[in-house]
Amino acid sequence: MANNMGYIAEHRLVMAQSLRRALAKDEVVHHKNSDKHDNRIENLELYSNFKEHGHALQKRNPHPGFVPADKLNRIIALVKKMLESEED
Repeated sequence: MANNMGYIAEHRLVMAQSLRRALAKDEVVHHKNSDKHDNRIENLELYSNFKEHGHALQKRNPHPGFVPADKLNRIIALVKKMLESEED
């Protein structure tokens, strides 16, 4: 679990101790309240990888410019249809 300098981040250590197992390299420990110094287990949550972590954060607090891919595809299809009908 140590990094290339031999250190283990405290939040990762707290999570590993709580789970009673070592964390995989790609597992992500997230601070729920965004305070990186608050390493209480109640403030930590584990994600299996960065992608899962990103999806969870996006659902919780969407970026203002974010448009889900399926919605964006529907919008593009509608615009194409409108442009095609204007050509006729």
